[in-house]
Amino acid sequence: MANQRVTRTHLLLSAAFLLLVAAPSPAQFEGIIETSNVSTDEYGRAVTFAMTMWVSPSGVRIGIPATGENPGVTIIGRTDRAVRWVLNDADKTYFELPVEPPSEDEGPPAAAPGFERTGRRKKILGYNAEQLLLKNGSVKTEIWATGELRPLVETLDRALGPGGVEGEGPWSNELTRLGLFPLRALTKDGKDVLESSDVTKIQRVHVAPALLELPAGYKRQGVRDVIREETSPDP
Repeated sequence: MANQRVTRTHLLLSAAFLLLVAAPSPAQFEGIIETSNVSTDEYGRAVTFAMTMWVSPSGVRIGIPATGENPGVTIIGRTDRAVRWVLNDADKTYFELPVEPPSEDEGPPAAAPGFERTGRRKKILGYNAEQLLLKNGSVKTEIWATGELRPLVETLDRALGPGGVEGEGPWSNELTRLGLFPLRALTKDGKDVLESSDVTKIQRVHVAPALLELPAGYKRQGVRDVIREETSPDP
């Protein structure tokens, strides 16, 4: 019988809008960021989930708790390692993804087609944010992003690599070029909401180093094993 789970890969894509790069800054960010998210499963049904990021100069931990039949997912990236770990908390396994350094031959990212800076501004969680729009046929994305969190996105860049997690939308490179961190994002096809994400809390606190360590007792999987699991027919 088909289940209603969202795959680990899909959850990574939903999380990706937060993982962007920016220009280097001498300052550092340490704290906890919480978001509320809506996505769609493989059947087009809405799925609501929360996400938490723990960020310190040493790296970032991203946690998505289990919801219903969907397993919990944790991503850990460190600024002193060239890999990031993706944990399946349900069966205590993990796999590694390489963090690729930027190519010296790469030029500045090209602007995404249909990307518009509207000039509208407002405060979100105390940060000055500006509105950006992206149109691709009937699909429209509205983003509110701030340039006041460059130290945060610098750490994400070092811990997760340029571009963050694979699968980001075409607006990611443009936000990267502008040095903006998205606080809200909403993607619609006509009146139907496809994806949304809102940063609900930014708390500057000390993050325990243990949160950025690989948990004891987790067994490593190969990426091919994970792909095989995600593409296997539902029981």
